[in-house]
Amino acid sequence: MTASADRGLRPQRAAEIIVALPDGARRGSGYLLAPGRVLTAAHVVRDARDVRVRFEADRPGERVVGATVAWAHDGIDVAVLTLPENAAVPTRPDRLPDDVPPVRFGGVGEQDAVLGCSAMGFPRFKLRADAAGGRFRDVEHMDARCAVLANRREGTLDLRVAAPPAEDPDPERDAWEGMSGAAVFSGGHVVGVVSRHHRREGAGRVAAGRVDRWAQALTPAERTALEALLGQDLTALPCAVPRGALGLVQEAYRAQLADLAPQRLEEREAELADLVSFCGGPDPYLWVQGPPWAGKTALAAWFALHPPRGVVPVWFFVTARDASQSDSDAYTVAVIDQLATLAGREPAATGSPTARDGERRLLLRQAAERVAQDGGTLLLVVDGLDEDQSASPGGSGASIASLLPERLPPNVRVLVTSRTYPGLPADVKGGHPLRGCRVLELAATEAARHTEHEAKFDLHRALSGDRVQRDLVGLLTAARGTLTADDLRELTGEPAFELRRRLESGFGRILRLRGDAGGGGSGPEGYGDDLSLYTSTRGYLFAHETLLTTAQDELGPDLITYLDRLHAWARSYERRGWPAGTPLYLLQPYGRLLAFLRDADRATALAVDVRRRDRLREATGSDGACLGEIAAARETVRRAAPDDLAALAALAAAG
Repeated sequence: MTASADRGLRPQRAAEIIVALPDGARRGSGYLLAPGRVLTAAHVVRDARDVRVRFEADRPGERVVGATVAWAHDGIDVAVLTLPENAAVPTRPDRLPDDVPPVRFGGVGEQDAVLGCSAMGFPRFKLRADAAGGRFRDVEHMDARCAVLANRREGTLDLRVAAPPAEDPDPERDAWEGMSGAAVFSGGHVVGVVSRHHRREGAGRVAAGRVDRWAQALTPAERTALEALLGQDLTALPCAVPRGALGLVQEAYRAQLADLAPQRLEEREAELADLVSFCGGPDPYLWVQGPPWAGKTALAAWFALHPPRGVVPVWFFVTARDASQSDSDAYTVAVIDQLATLAGREPAATGSPTARDGERRLLLRQAAERVAQDGGTLLLVVDGLDEDQSASPGGSGASIASLLPERLPPNVRVLVTSRTYPGLPADVKGGHPLRGCRVLELAATEAARHTEHEAKFDLHRALSGDRVQRDLVGLLTAARGTLTADDLRELTGEPAFELRRRLESGFGRILRLRGDAGGGGSGPEGYGDDLSLYTSTRGYLFAHETLLTTAQDELGPDLITYLDRLHAWARSYERRGWPAGTPLYLLQPYGRLLAFLRDADRATALAVDVRRRDRLREATGSDGACLGEIAAARETVRRAAPDDLAALAALAAAG
């Protein structure tokens, strides 16, 4: 009876290859493919007088057996050894049986993808001394990322090792010597065989011959012979690259990316290649820095929306001009939502900051483990660290940067963006990876500089224009969040056709449309996946944080008039009991605005209002937004009115 194919690397099947040569000896690595057959590199057994294969070295059930080179090819650097019948693996219950299932082979193709790979072998840097003074080689479990298109001309996989060996004290010997022949796994498939180490590229990079290149280099007769030994048609390899996982992430967050990313990303080919390389490399963090209008957000959103295959993104875009997207509470809600989706479970209902911090950390590990099952990389994208309002009056306190993990699971990478100044907040620990990670400097493109000039010109023209234009700028400045055309119609009293004419004119260049035009249920950021009540949420906010700052400076004390108009608008819906169709702005960004303004009384009243909380929970499908707003209100009271015990008690009861 034929055994089904094996899934993934098994330590009992990793083999140490010991070769006797006419003038010495050589060590290498290999892997048991099927009963009596071991895969290794051809150069490991070249000129061999005798070949022995050792399984489970110095472990219970160790076995060393003689082997015969049944097939070898220097061109692809592959060899298959045959072993005596029933000699390969012990039959103890805790070991694999002699009738081992064959491994599965796979290809990676010619695609923009990043893979997680692993291999087991016996490199020279694992030499150890035992208690008796003898020496032995321990096993190395290589954990690596691989950007598929690297080493394309050579036809190898460029394995970038997470924990490379230290500099070898013997410059004449390679630290990776002995790793050749190890089978490289990704997504449960053998995709390559370790073949060489290009020492000039550093100790953290190893090359492996690609399985999907073997058939191209062999004659028909050679391929037929190898396929018979492998039990695999080399011209019909399944794809080992995991399917794109963006579909798992909530539609609300995908819609946000679509709004932030340009339809075409121009003049950024080199930067995109650098980001792909980062996802496939060993560095846990990369920091993209640049001046205002350099296109940092456009680059980050484009990459998150169009990730390489095998990379699963989770993201948060800090937006100072939107109170619901500007601090660590909002970050926590958004990241927990996305990670829970990837982890395949509902987020826990946690009210305290400590509990939510623990839930975020746990979900990161669980989501990473699930992505790793397919050999994928989980990429956390945090754009706009310089716009973080956590430390501002009404903010959540701890900065977003301080919440980014110091120690990441092996298949997780973190990409952050910001301006060059002001740097990291003081609450980021001295040993945090952000304090020493690689920085990618981003210069503004010609298109970005042109857009900046036009937008600033249009803003100044609007501020010096008629009452309607000035009201639109004033309301959007005061709101610090997304206002829809219907919201602006209620707030200004202007007819819809007049507002549409203004918003679609040159004035519209200073604004960004965000949300869904109808029927898509994308909703505002921080909302969950059940947005059926709010299917027309296309709204406006300033296109760039510098435009908000300019508008604030120009309006000065006149801004209070527009804040009063927003408060009156909110009271009108409060008096009606927050009916169905309550503007989304009043259900979330407005609460954050009150915290930002340090308006403790209003922030508390909204956060504990049961009818409003029910409406917010109905809109989002979870308690996350409610709990985040309660936490923000609690922090506001502690800063603005620390002696108001009644407010603190009411908020504690609500949370």
